[in-house]
Amino acid sequence: MRHRRARRTAARERASCRAYHREMMMRAKGRENETKVGEALETLKENDYIVSYFVSIPNGEQDRRGIDAGLTTARGVEVNFQIKSSSRGVKQHLRKHPDIPCVNVHGCVTVREVAVLIRTQFELSQQ
Repeated sequence: MRHRRARRTAARERASCRAYHREMMMRAKGRENETKVGEALETLKENDYIVSYFVSIPNGEQDRRGIDAGLTTARGVEVNFQIKSSSRGVKQHLRKHPDIPCVNVHGCVTVREVAVLIRTQFELSQQ
């Protein structure tokens, strides 16, 4: 009986470690994607598609409200958005924050691809 309990406890600990590892990997992926988006926004600014941008501080006020980044278009329109790397994450975000658009960077390997995605999604044109 004692051995069964010990095996169950060990199995729970392994499952907990796997869940923790999965969570840390997702956070690292999220930070990597936010960095790519920041670089893509800088590229869009350099090429006169946008006049300014920001990337939220992790766990800051904007981040807690569902905003990862924002931009101001050449026409003066301000757009705040969330960055996600899966369609499931997009669905979860839109359920909580239906008024904040989402950029799904899944499959975008380069900063250029992210810039094209943002430019297309928000219909940006040069000044």
